[in-house]
Amino acid sequence: MLLFFIPGIIITIMFSLIMPTIIVEQKGTFESLGRSRKLVSNRWLKTFALLLIVYIILGMVTGIVNLIATPLNVTYPNINLIITSIISSFVAPIFPIAITYLYYAMVAREIPPPPPPPF
Repeated sequence: MLLFFIPGIIITIMFSLIMPTIIVEQKGTFESLGRSRKLVSNRWLKTFALLLIVYIILGMVTGIVNLIATPLNVTYPNINLIITSIISSFVAPIFPIAITYLYYAMVAREIPPPPPPPF
């Protein structure tokens, strides 16, 4: 199991920018795979840290909501589903926003700075 865990993390980091590449640059499937890999190539730690923070935030919010809604599920059978759906609709956009921000930060690093103005 451990032999699949580490490569899974590496592949997730390497291809984490596929969706913004497809949408913004309008590249095909295989082109976006290469582009995502190129953008992440020298910034593995930054990408890993961002993904880890986002997954921790999403996991904590989901866990807290389930913890709060579970006792109510005894009295009201479908309240857990309703509360979880409402909170998920507010929390779910965090991941695409974070990935899009990461994409634009990676693209901005590729563009060379403009030359200084002449004196």
